[in-house]
This record gives sequence, structure tokens and C-alpha cells, in this order.
Amino acid sequence: MRSKFVSLKKSRHFKKRNDFVRYALRSKVGKLLDVGNLGDGVMNVDVKNIVEENKGEHFGLDVNKNLADSLGYKNQRIGDLHNLSGVVKDEEFNTVYAGEIIEHTWKPGEMISECNRILCNGGRLVLDTPNVFTFYNVFRVYFKKRDTLGLDNSLMVYNEVKDNFLEWRNDKKELLSQPQHKILYSPTMMRQLLNMHGFEVEEFCFIGNSENFIYRMLLPFFPQGAQKLGVIAIKKPINEIFEKND
Repeated sequence: MRSKFVSLKKSRHFKKRNDFVRYALRSKVGKLLDVGNLGDGVMNVDVKNIVEENKGEHFGLDVNKNLADSLGYKNQRIGDLHNLSGVVKDEEFNTVYAGEIIEHTWKPGEMISECNRILCNGGRLVLDTPNVFTFYNVFRVYFKKRDTLGLDNSLMVYNEVKDNFLEWRNDKKELLSQPQHKILYSPTMMRQLLNMHGFEVEEFCFIGNSENFIYRMLLPFFPQGAQKLGVIAIKKPINEIFEKND
């Protein structure tokens, strides 16, 4: 049977998401889908240039059609990663990058399942997400006796409730609401989620630095306390994933 823990002894630490993505996409990029590439119009990770440096082909995916039209990017798809039927073909991509996406959904299994569908066999899923075990989160729980998803703004929660009500009242088919965090992940949670949807984790990484001096001093010795978790996973048949760990 599979062990009940994930060993993080050899985990890499990167100061910035851009550094992690450059490492994860250093080879065999091929045709890449960059999920949520438009964000709010401000680029956090230069995925397109990294892909092109590695002789890959960059495609963007976002729900914001108005922003996409105004920016006029080449190879831009409009759609929601929960269901891309009619937008992306089966096994169309070699790589999917989903940067700070998965924490914004109550249905992560649907997202990962769709990544599996659109990736070719042996394709790679690269993602990053807030780390539930960041030093700051642990400090808040043990010393401040507080536990949140990292977002204390109650106005955002109120706005999402309001949007959900309006969506129900108006019988809309799509909902684009406030994107606050829904679920934070540990490495074990992430591995189980990926395994169950046809991905074997190749590597866990940790991302982030801090302006706090003590935090920066601790990170080289305890990278598992960094702000973000990075994951590199490979699409494989489920029986191979679990047989390997029997």
C-alpha cells in the first residue's frame, strides 16, 4: 500500500514563481496551455517568453472575454477549466500550467480531470498554489489562535454571496464572482487529488521569499514553510500510478 506521508527532504525552494516556472518548463514544453493567463491584466509570471525560449508553443486560457478582446493576444482561448468541451480537444496539449488557480474552486477534481483530458499521454501538469503550511499560517494558528484562508476581507465574501444569489435569481449559465480562496492544500492532499485523476507527482517545490528577516533566515533550512507550493506531475494510467506504490 502507498505510504501515508510525502517525503519532502529533497524539495527545491525558489524565491519567485517565475523561477519555479522556468525550472518546471526547462525541457519538453511542446504545446502549452497557460490557464488564467490574463489575470487582471497584470503579468505575474512571464510564461509566454519562458515557453518560447524552450521552443514551445504558448496558448492562453481565461474566462475574461472582454479583457482578451482588448489585449488581442494571439492563441487566446476563452473558457473555464472546469469544462473545456468545445474549446480544447482531447489530448491537444503537451503541458498545462495552472498558476494560482486551483485554490479558487470548490470542485478541484473537475479541473484536474479536465487537465487529464486535454493532455497527451505523458503530458505534464505544472501548478502552484498557496501553501497551507506556510510559516505565517502556522504562526497564526499557534500563537494568534486564528485560522483563515489568507483572506480576511469580509466584503469579498459578501460580494460572492450576492453574485450567487443574482445568478440563481436570473438563471444564468455562468458565474464570474469574487475569486477568494476556497481550499488550501498540503503536499499529501495535492498528491492524492492528482493520483485519483491520473497524474503521478514528479516533484514538489516551494516558492516564496519574505521581507521579514527571521522568515528569510528560516527558509533555507525549512523551505516547506514558504508561501507557495509548486507541483510538477505527469499524466499516466491510474493502474500504473497505484501499482508502482503497492
